[in-house]
Amino acid sequence: MDCTALLTEQLTKIQRLIHQAADGTAALVQRQLAHRELCDRGALHAQTREELVLPLLEDVAWGDVAVEPTGHHRQFRDALALCLIRPPPHPDCANALDGLLVAVQRQLADDAATLVPLLRHVSDLPERRRLCGRIEVRYGRLAPLHGDALAAARATSHPAPAAGPGAWLMEIASVAASAPNAIAARLQPPRSDEGPPAQRFAE
Repeated sequence: MDCTALLTEQLTKIQRLIHQAADGTAALVQRQLAHRELCDRGALHAQTREELVLPLLEDVAWGDVAVEPTGHHRQFRDALALCLIRPPPHPDCANALDGLLVAVQRQLADDAATLVPLLRHVSDLPERRRLCGRIEVRYGRLAPLHGDALAAARATSHPAPAAGPGAWLMEIASVAASAPNAIAARLQPPRSDEGPPAQRFAE
């Protein structure tokens, strides 16, 4: 598989988990489990983009493209951070999930329009397949949530976020907890005089 196809596949899985975590007809424990997997997978997706994918584009002249991929990547991180500190049944969980869904949809659109063509321009197919293998190794370390996790979720109405990719996950959760309102404000749609989202989030 080409790494560009894998990126799209992971965003699609994240989108599905958002819907599962937001499903008001599902039992709370099922929403909590979906939320845990969402946070793990979302954090690993963002970390992988930062460490393995975006470095391939370091030499791209961003003035020559319509949207800089790092702009909506920052928005995705912000939205994920809010989700980490607002799990079900937090009263603002639905708003946090809505914000992450918007960020995922924007990233999917940007990837199709910008990131995928750029990656195919700066790297050949064998290189992209090697990168895909490195990414798949990371996703292979995502432990599935089995019976023990289900029992733990039933034991408390406020389960802690899943372990995820370690310090990186805890870092963005800490930032979100220290300034949730500032992050939420960054996720609001821009006013007409503020310029395009990519310009604001890349700052």
